[in-house]
Amino acid sequence: SNALTANAGYVFTALANYVALTPFRILDTRARTCVQCGPGGLAANQTRTVQITGVTGLSGGADQVPATATAIVMNVTAVASTTGGLLTIYPTGTALPRASNLNFGAGTATPNLVTVTLGQTSVTAAERDVNIYNPIGSLNVVADVEGYFLPAASSDPTGEFHSISPLRVCDTRPRQAGNACNQHAGTDHLLGPNSVVKVNVSGVPSGVAGTPSSIPSDGTAQAAVLNLTAIGGTVATYLSVFPSLGDGACPTSSSTSTINVAASTTRANRVIVDLGPDTGSGPATDVCVYNAVGSIDFVLDANGWFGSSLAATPLGAQYQAIGPTRVCDTRAGFGTPCSGHALGTGGTLRIGVAGVAGIPRDGPVAVIANLTAVSPSTTTYLIAYPADVTPRPNASDLNIVGPVLPNLVVVGLSQLAPAGNIRLFNASGNVNAVLDVEGWFQ
Repeated sequence: SNALTANAGYVFTALANYVALTPFRILDTRARTCVQCGPGGLAANQTRTVQITGVTGLSGGADQVPATATAIVMNVTAVASTTGGLLTIYPTGTALPRASNLNFGAGTATPNLVTVTLGQTSVTAAERDVNIYNPIGSLNVVADVEGYFLPAASSDPTGEFHSISPLRVCDTRPRQAGNACNQHAGTDHLLGPNSVVKVNVSGVPSGVAGTPSSIPSDGTAQAAVLNLTAIGGTVATYLSVFPSLGDGACPTSSSTSTINVAASTTRANRVIVDLGPDTGSGPATDVCVYNAVGSIDFVLDANGWFGSSLAATPLGAQYQAIGPTRVCDTRAGFGTPCSGHALGTGGTLRIGVAGVAGIPRDGPVAVIANLTAVSPSTTTYLIAYPADVTPRPNASDLNIVGPVLPNLVVVGLSQLAPAGNIRLFNASGNVNAVLDVEGWFQ
């Protein structure tokens, strides 16, 4: 190993399993609701080091992330940028990577789930930190921790990952396939103001053809990877996703947010959330979805699950955290294998991931990556899925309503030849895409 310096560019981490938490706020640069706000918001061309472990004075109690964690999962929201721009979040102690985590417009509240390797301010520092870089304008930043990765033996299934092809488990909209969220009636079931609904995300919903992989219903799943899409709210609002309580009930309010969305728009955000029971004696299968104001439709697509401590839990894959690594940029002249291959209407692009940009050719079965859509010619959506899956899943990963928009993806890699690939589908118009890998499961 080399000495940790500002230009080391690499932090070694051990293989790790996921530990889900009830979300808590680790950063809020706004003065009125300050959490580690320091000098306030981020100015242009400023890098802020944010302490992640050993933080004191949190309103929700003690900091739950140990110094032995390798990576953090947190929902980061850019608030009221004066110009619009991007944020890059990366391990403290390494150089600024060529990657982005959030892209946002001026004056908006734009969230994105971030998985980032933890770094240190020095080799002797007891705590672990991340850096947030803001290149232009000024803005506030809010971050809510959802969980972390902790080194563990490969023989322990608790927190090991099981990838599934995207599966739609909830859709409140009318004229959709019957499911628990539209009560199998094909009618609209908008979520009203200050309201919460409980959703069973396990199993295969009725009406889904075939026998796709799904989140197990027997309690062997501890946490789920879901994509939450908020659709057509009557007013600007926020939605939160969190586990049901031990007795199966849902809390009636939320102090954290999963997605902030303007009125009459469609916006998606990934969430990795602990599962709760449907009843006090039932297995962990459910999540709660809360809406703050107005009425809104929403969709939940499942992408995988993390194992529980039950004896029957099968072994899964462990996480290898890395610094953000760009493996694909379809814009011409950007120097990646997929450069010059923008997606057209109904277009599908096969993207090689394993064996690219330092990611091993053998071993990885899934990746966590930031997917960014750039310069769409019209409103559209993207789907990322394993390259050997057919037919294309009924799901979405990124709903595009602006010039640049990101979303975290957790996607399996193809196991059939050519192995280690994903496919990216674009519904309408022309769009470029950027894929920055933050780690892989093996």
